[in-house]
Amino acid sequence: MDPSAGVIQPSNGGPMPGGPYNQMVNPANMAVVSMNNILNVKDSRWLQLEVCREFQRNKCTRPDTECKFAHPPPNVEVQNGRVTACYDSIKGRCNREKPPCKYFHPPQHLKDQLLINGRNHLALKNALMNQIQGLPASSVMPGTLPM
Repeated sequence: MDPSAGVIQPSNGGPMPGGPYNQMVNPANMAVVSMNNILNVKDSRWLQLEVCREFQRNKCTRPDTECKFAHPPPNVEVQNGRVTACYDSIKGRCNREKPPCKYFHPPQHLKDQLLINGRNHLALKNALMNQIQGLPASSVMPGTLPM
């Protein structure tokens, strides 16, 4: 099979640098599409809480309602010293019991902090989206955020 089959070639006979599609795709438009995709993906990082190191060693003297770190039950997975809070629990509507919910159900003081984190995350995401939409496509370079 001819390796150049299907490759658009310039008048000099050699293959086009960057492949056959480089002339058809405007990189600036791709950056806007890419940023829109990034901003529309669900991001649960704002639901992350650090687990109490003392609790992990069974040495925390504070009750979970007073400690500023998470005290997760055994059914909640801890990854790199962090847990993901249950969004439904924060909203007061998680009813997963059998099997038990795999996400952390935080006490009220941590729910309050997570709600603040969520509002800040949404405000930042909306500000970035508005900034991107307000710029002409040609002013956004691929793989970069507009300044």
